[in-house]
Amino acid sequence: MMRSAKRLLALCLCLVLTLPCLLCSCGGYEPIEPDKEDLTVVGQVGGRDVYMEELRFVAYTYRHMMTARYGEDIFTGAEKEKYLEMLRELVYDNITSNYATVELCEEALISLGETAVTEKVTEEISTLVDELGGMRKYRKYLKENNLTDHFLRFSTEISLLQSELMYVYIDDILVIEDDDEKIYDLIMDEFIVVRHVFIPHTDSEAVSKIGSAAQRLSAGEDFAALISELGQDPDMTDEGLFILEGYMTEDYESAAFALKVGEVSGIVEDDNGYYLIQRLEMSIPDVMLRFDYLKQLYQTYTFYSILDEKQAELTFVPNNAGTAYMNDPFN
Repeated sequence: MMRSAKRLLALCLCLVLTLPCLLCSCGGYEPIEPDKEDLTVVGQVGGRDVYMEELRFVAYTYRHMMTARYGEDIFTGAEKEKYLEMLRELVYDNITSNYATVELCEEALISLGETAVTEKVTEEISTLVDELGGMRKYRKYLKENNLTDHFLRFSTEISLLQSELMYVYIDDILVIEDDDEKIYDLIMDEFIVVRHVFIPHTDSEAVSKIGSAAQRLSAGEDFAALISELGQDPDMTDEGLFILEGYMTEDYESAAFALKVGEVSGIVEDDNGYYLIQRLEMSIPDVMLRFDYLKQLYQTYTFYSILDEKQAELTFVPNNAGTAYMNDPFN
């Protein structure tokens, strides 16, 4: 399940698309040459050119998220301009994500195009092609997801560089805590444990289902039973989920962190869907049992916080081509 909407929705630190499990490479595939239109410069972030292929993919991603939440006709109805402006804001705010990684890497003396990283990108794309069943199906996959091979390789490289950068922050620059005792204290201070019933916007009966779940909880039904019956978050278990600020969306966190242990929220809505949230007690034995996972989680989200701060410093400045596309992002 998608976590923080700050980043995709992060929205695009990582691709909304999840690559299949990459186990091995079965051969190298030559990059597919992008069309001239794909490499049309549509603006800049921090002096770096942004191409049409990236703007198109980010706009496509947010467009689908918005129609899932607000309805299929939002870009054709009477409030079309309102939703187009919302789409532009989302796209312009989040297209800076990849370039925040680039800038942080440069500061840490990590460069794009390093041979080892390029080889790993080739390996991962080759594995994806093989798992999809060959180049023909890979091309179909790209078309269906409004992607180009060139942009997918760039995004894969960014993801790999993020992993390398995080380890540099932990092992070399020491800006991310790695001491177990200190991290234990941070976990106890900053994490809470929650569980939730989640119904996504993509469910046509989401409103009625979450309303029914709220009524049944008020009538005394068991929370765990409702998760099992109605919940649509595959990551959710009866034991709950450890979260800290930045792990979920702002709407979710505002409700969750306001709860006392045992309390249940009202209906919470965010860009993903609807929730009923219950806060659980955080036990020391459970923390110790899951310490390695929680340590990694803490370090990862500390890294993302650094990335968020850098991203907030950047602005996407569209040129005429970018502005024209965002005025009519359906062609």
